[in-house]
Amino acid sequence: MKKGNVKIRRNGLIGLGVMILLAGATVFGSDPLYKAIDSRVAAGRHLTGTSDGTYSYESPEFDGNGFKDQVSLTVKDSTITSLTWDCIKEDGTKKSRLSMDGYYQMTENGPKWHEQAESVVNYVLEHQGVDGLINSEGYTDSVASVSINLFGFVNGVKDCLTQASPQ
Repeated sequence: MKKGNVKIRRNGLIGLGVMILLAGATVFGSDPLYKAIDSRVAAGRHLTGTSDGTYSYESPEFDGNGFKDQVSLTVKDSTITSLTWDCIKEDGTKKSRLSMDGYYQMTENGPKWHEQAESVVNYVLEHQGVDGLINSEGYTDSVASVSINLFGFVNGVKDCLTQASPQ
């Protein structure tokens, strides 16, 4: 073998070794890096100036369809740990139950009301607030397949967070 061919082969092997090392570092180093980044992002989502406790909200009046929004929110260690949203009729019937039982149907093939409500609750738990959730008409583009008006829900969450803030 000629001296030039040995040099090319040696450089090729060195390059291959460097690529293997970089690939290994990427594969085995990305999980701890991802977890470190994720924990920093999660840490930034804590609420400031809130007191631990469970807070509730109920709309002062029934809407045009005969329902009132009800929200219950729990804060622990400056984090929303639990959140529920439902709407109730004067007779005490809950919209979520009507939706699950097929009596409150908005569309024939879209997500049911209770599924959409669960999606927006999960959004708030993940984002630790309602920022960016609704537009000026009360609808969302932030949560896929949610078509219900969210003004009552957002007002309820904001009211609960105000209750959680020390006066």
